[in-house]
Amino acid sequence: MQKQIETPDTHAFFTVQEIADTLRVSRAMVHKLARQNKLKITKIGSRSLVSTLEYDRFIRQATQ
Repeated sequence: MQKQIETPDTHAFFTVQEIADTLRVSRAMVHKLARQNKLKITKIGSRSLVSTLEYDRFIRQATQ
């Protein structure tokens, strides 16, 4: 019997498109925020992802 590994929601990821849709900006703007070191994008293979923890940090910082 194999044990299934559960991933906590705090370690989930959003795609760049999902972040762009949520913020109502373009994907290019999300990448611009990353280049400005305002939002950290994690590369996994060829995919660019943003962790839920990073997204929450970005929102908290942006709304202060």
